[in-house]
Amino acid sequence: MKSMAGFQRMTGMTFTMVVVLLLALSSTSCKGMSENPGAERAGSDNRSTAASGSGATAMMPTFELVSAMDGSVVSSEQYRGQLLLVTFFATWCSPCLEEIPSLKALHGQLGPRGFSVIALSMDMEGRSVVKKLVEKSGINYPVLMADNKVDRGFGGVTGLPSAFLIDRRGVIVRRYIGYVSHAILERDIEELLAADGGEKAEDR
Repeated sequence: MKSMAGFQRMTGMTFTMVVVLLLALSSTSCKGMSENPGAERAGSDNRSTAASGSGATAMMPTFELVSAMDGSVVSSEQYRGQLLLVTFFATWCSPCLEEIPSLKALHGQLGPRGFSVIALSMDMEGRSVVKKLVEKSGINYPVLMADNKVDRGFGGVTGLPSAFLIDRRGVIVRRYIGYVSHAILERDIEELLAADGGEKAEDR
């Protein structure tokens, strides 16, 4: 009986550890594409990786997507020559929502130097839901409705938020999976701006 009780205690402890680990992993990103209003709040940075592949240069795919605000068609050609942070998100994804203030600040601060945030919504309910979020949050950067083609073009998005830092040549230089802090994004963007000969924010 004692051995059985000990086994049950060990099993309970193992189960608890697994639950805690899963909660920690889910807190920084929303896994999967199905709507999940109960997603956990983001707590820390997730993964940031250089986007260099096995020899081939990864280029940003071209796209023509519908604006969440007015339904107009926006082409990737409109952003040729700009440094971009393209981020996939959804209105039901808590970590995505937590990133909005940082993205607004970066777009406003670095926009005059040839930088832009472009948000691509993965929401399935249509642009009306996304438009409400844009208006409520006072989003100052372009928000477009993603389609299957642009999803595939970026390699298939399996978790939200997922973001891609793209240089002025259209090369994807960095990929971020999950919530990323303002400090990390600002550092990486400033490095690219400096490499292009742009002045840093503190030098202005």
